[in-house]
Amino acid sequence: MTEKKYLTTVENIIALMKEEIENISPLRLQKTLYFLFAYYGASYGQLYKSKEYEVSQNESLNLPEYLFDAKFEAWQYGPVIREVYMNNKHSLDYNDIDFSMSNFEIEDKTMQQEITEYLREIIRSTLKISDFGLVERSHEDEEWKNNITQQEVMKNDGIINEYIELVNA
Repeated sequence: MTEKKYLTTVENIIALMKEEIENISPLRLQKTLYFLFAYYGASYGQLYKSKEYEVSQNESLNLPEYLFDAKFEAWQYGPVIREVYMNNKHSLDYNDIDFSMSNFEIEDKTMQQEITEYLREIIRSTLKISDFGLVERSHEDEEWKNNITQQEVMKNDGIINEYIELVNA
């Protein structure tokens, strides 16, 4: 099996978010994408390092390292994917995109469902926090702090490494 680097596209993840959140604000969109990326990378994304995830005694599954291709930049209100920001600002209608597990770069249906439910749980947990609460939480992350002065692109592995500690706590 060929090793895949990304589970899916950012558009597919936005479509999943739209199933859980009505009228998503730009702040909530960006912060939820950030937390989904971080938590997937710190959990399922770490399984790629073992090269194979055991599905059954006779099967193995390569899981992608990253949820989607991301270039988070450290902005004043937290991590932002510039391309998503610009598309959203210039009226790209993400409502026209439908979520599909078949867009995942893994074939195992059970694992697709497990990961989808994991992502939904993270999305639901962000709904318990205000938009600016999400901003404040993202401001606690060292990778954001280390890049905010120049609004630089944050290192994906730096983001994930911080969340490995949270996932394993």
